[in-house]
Amino acid sequence: MSDDSRFRFFDRVRTAIIIIVVVFHVSAAHTGFPVYIMEQNSHIAFAYFNLICNAFMMNTLFLVAGYFSVASIERRSRTEFVIGKLWRIGIPLLFGIIFLGPLMPYMGFASLSFEGLDGPGLLSFLGVYFGSLLTDWALPVKFTTNTNFHQHHFWFLSVLLFIFCIQAWGYPLWKKWVGSTNDPPLGLRPSVPVFLGVACLTALFAVVGNVVSQDLFSTRVIVGVLQIGASFPTQVVYFALGVVAYRSRWFVDPDRIPKSILVWLLLAAGSITCACITGWWVFGVDDVPLHHHVAFQGSMALTCVSLVVLTHMLVYRFWRSPGRFSDSLSENSFGIYLVQYPVILALQLPLISWNPFHGFKWVVVSIASLLVSWLLAEFFIRKMPRVGMALTVALFGVILIAT
Repeated sequence: MSDDSRFRFFDRVRTAIIIIVVVFHVSAAHTGFPVYIMEQNSHIAFAYFNLICNAFMMNTLFLVAGYFSVASIERRSRTEFVIGKLWRIGIPLLFGIIFLGPLMPYMGFASLSFEGLDGPGLLSFLGVYFGSLLTDWALPVKFTTNTNFHQHHFWFLSVLLFIFCIQAWGYPLWKKWVGSTNDPPLGLRPSVPVFLGVACLTALFAVVGNVVSQDLFSTRVIVGVLQIGASFPTQVVYFALGVVAYRSRWFVDPDRIPKSILVWLLLAAGSITCACITGWWVFGVDDVPLHHHVAFQGSMALTCVSLVVLTHMLVYRFWRSPGRFSDSLSENSFGIYLVQYPVILALQLPLISWNPFHGFKWVVVSIASLLVSWLLAEFFIRKMPRVGMALTVALFGVILIAT
């Protein structure tokens, strides 16, 4: 596979995951768990769907980010690398958490007729929202309708930026251990034992992190800049796995492609079943026994690694050829990620009283959210970013004035 083909392949993997992220965020409203906007037509199937998606989708994005980081850091000095990432990621992060982030819980309060607020005024909400940063240097995060500041889905950018800074700082050691693109490729192959080793390591990190924090998905915003949680070590492992994948020429050389899709399908089916069963043991339980933690995190780690491998194998087989719409989706995947959650909530809010049969509304909003996000990313992020930013600020100002 040529360099262009392999970069297109990993672009397609990232795009496939971001499509899953969109569907995941739409599905969250149907799980019955507290989120920004809660649909009356909830079903436990959506909760299981989100549990499985949550196991692997963001870790796959960290793996892809690690893969692309190698060529980037080797073309530049460490300072240029960090400055480039600050420009590429830091500006969207800052803009998103100031102008888009607050609108998400605000729309959640709108769906509740602003119950819990002094009134519908956005300005008074912003005072409480940003004022919460002064109450705690490590502010607890809950992805629900509340007045506490957090980074919402932009957390991915802050963690990724933090990992890039670590990578730049440790580049000399990293280059010594892993080598550069001018060196022979690493001998590590994408075999079942390698991925099972990753699963064991991440399960250990997850168990230790969650036992220490006493919260399955404990996350905090550190001085408003970095949103980090118990899953951070696992995110670093998958980022590093992406670096290893690049240096080992996975999905490039014919002998560096995972074999037997049936094995991975069976492993995924078994681990998903175990994750769903053990999920009953830990969610909603105040004092979770250690062996339940181990069983659940082990199942989730196996689910993650099997679905990560399956995603790559399926994209490699069915979605790596050039195509006009596919290429456009890939080119706009970053922009789609930035706007998709506010778009989802903006579509769900006026449809809050519409209750068709189970699944229909989920499908309609998922397709509409993906298309609207793609259009916004294509025209107002990729082609006319300044116009897009100006329109966002203008919309924010109109809401401020109108409320």
